[in-house]
Amino acid sequence: MLNLTCAFTALFQFKTLFVCRRGNKTVNTDHLRYFQKLAETGHFSKAAKELCITQPALSNSIRKLEKSLGFTLFESSDEANRSVKLTVYGAEFARHINVALKEIDKAMNVAGPRALENTPLIRLGSVASVRRTFLPKLLSSFVTDHGGIVNFDLVEGRSTFSCTKAVLEGELDMAICGQLPDEENLGFIPMLFQNAAVVVNPKMPLASQKSVSLTDLKNYPVISYRDRAFTYYPFKELSDQYGFKYYQAFEDEVNGAVQVLADMRLVAFLLDTIEGDIRNKVTVLPIAELEEPFHAVGLVYRKDKEFTSAEEAFLEYVRRRARDLEHIVPLESGHLTEYEQED
Repeated sequence: MLNLTCAFTALFQFKTLFVCRRGNKTVNTDHLRYFQKLAETGHFSKAAKELCITQPALSNSIRKLEKSLGFTLFESSDEANRSVKLTVYGAEFARHINVALKEIDKAMNVAGPRALENTPLIRLGSVASVRRTFLPKLLSSFVTDHGGIVNFDLVEGRSTFSCTKAVLEGELDMAICGQLPDEENLGFIPMLFQNAAVVVNPKMPLASQKSVSLTDLKNYPVISYRDRAFTYYPFKELSDQYGFKYYQAFEDEVNGAVQVLADMRLVAFLLDTIEGDIRNKVTVLPIAELEEPFHAVGLVYRKDKEFTSAEEAFLEYVRRRARDLEHIVPLESGHLTEYEQED
């Protein structure tokens, strides 16, 4: 598992402190850091990936920054590859901003460790599909609502199995992942439902359809999850029920979509959580037999755990706000529950 320590509240407090004023306007340092990364990479999708944000969010940030400054920062250098380069004004602005951000980082290096001394720590795991959009928005909303300082140690597990195992063994306090059946020691608060879909290369005849039936998949070489993925089992049940076979080929949705792009004959059967550039390059087809949400993602925790005050606050926040999270997080490939499951 990849361990990413995130001093969430401290960063949020600094984010509100360090703003650049231009007349009566302020510029959040996030916009400046996004600008810096885009100037460094020269490509929106690459910069968004490295920043762990969506490409539309990056584009919106740059537009806001340009509007506040009153001049254009980037111009296209290769429309086919969506590459950009700094304008003359953008290059001059970058020179000053690079110096300014270095000074801000120095200040944070001095104040950060002191601000985080003795602060509550929540070890939170997550599956990869919620990491880029859902999780950051959820944590930022909690930080704003909570008001106190909380340090999140974010641990990305590649599967629900690994996240759940870590919660049961005490390596994680909580995790955002799927719900394993027959785990009586675990509580689960559903937050997001994800749909299953069929993904094909846009050049395939199947791509022209509005939806696809699972019985149609008998006529195609189908790839889906490997057996070590949590979602393998419900997908395997459907393949047995509708009489089509599939090859175990990937563990995450993006990997499956990439294989479809590389081989026009393949059809991928997966969760509809693909985002960004990859989604724009494939055709995602809804499944006629699966009108209802297929897979639930939520907060998993041990029922017998003695929670710290910070953990209890986060748990209660998720319970209370599960219904309202749709107003916080834009979800292209799923929707949130309208209820809370009892522990």
